[in-house]
Amino acid sequence: MTRREFINRLLLSAGAVPLLGLAAGCRSAGKKDGEDMAKRKSSAAELAEDVRARLAQTEKTLADHPNAARKVKDYLAELRDKTDASRSRTWLEYQNDRLRQIAWLADPTDDGRASGMRLRMRPYDIPWLIWGIGQTATPEKAEAFAKKSTNGVSENVDKVLNAPEVEIVFTDRFADFCYLCVSLDTEGCKAHKEFAGYGTTFPQAVQMSPRLRGDSDLALQILGLKWTDVATARQLLKLCVGKAPDPAAFEKFPLSKKNWPSYRAGIARIKMLFSAPGAPFAQDLG
Repeated sequence: MTRREFINRLLLSAGAVPLLGLAAGCRSAGKKDGEDMAKRKSSAAELAEDVRARLAQTEKTLADHPNAARKVKDYLAELRDKTDASRSRTWLEYQNDRLRQIAWLADPTDDGRASGMRLRMRPYDIPWLIWGIGQTATPEKAEAFAKKSTNGVSENVDKVLNAPEVEIVFTDRFADFCYLCVSLDTEGCKAHKEFAGYGTTFPQAVQMSPRLRGDSDLALQILGLKWTDVATARQLLKLCVGKAPDPAAFEKFPLSKKNWPSYRAGIARIKMLFSAPGAPFAQDLG
């Protein structure tokens, strides 16, 4: 055996070939990383274009929904000025998602089944949803309520009442009450002093204060739900009527006493919707 043969055999037994293969793989991975980086840069530019296109479409959609348009007017103007390829992907993806959700929320009859859209709700908003239903018992009251509302409660009320099969998911992030709120801009929530813990940077690490998380946990506990549950509007309203018909029945309830009369009015209205022949909710409450 020559010296060269001996060294080659020694290298083989020591795994030199696999190591060489790994080195080659690293070179290949390095090349792929470079390609991925270029793709990501290209995708960021494309994503910015997507946001601009969706922004134009959203403004067109909202032309028929003046109350929703009023609440997000400043947000849309700010978004138009700030959107470009230099923004982070997280920022661009958030804006794209919010625009898509806003346009969907504006149509009260779209239950999201065809598009896969769902209502995103923070559990502490459930009592406010019932409160909103109580505030909008007549067309006149509903119009006045929509004109003065500063968040997405009126659109959420319209959605659950007109599309009872819409699915609702629970989140501790910005939800549909927020997406149509005058306090939410392109960087997050401007009302962070009121909702302690929100912060002022984007993406905000905390989007629910400890107090509101406690209210959310309590709302779910009262209704027998979990954070991971998915419920249709019909199912959620039925649970509210069956398990939380009157806030006074509970030692603690995630809604201030001054708002209890409207909550009770909401429960009464839901009962009527379930019992009215031919109505979208018509079925036995059990």
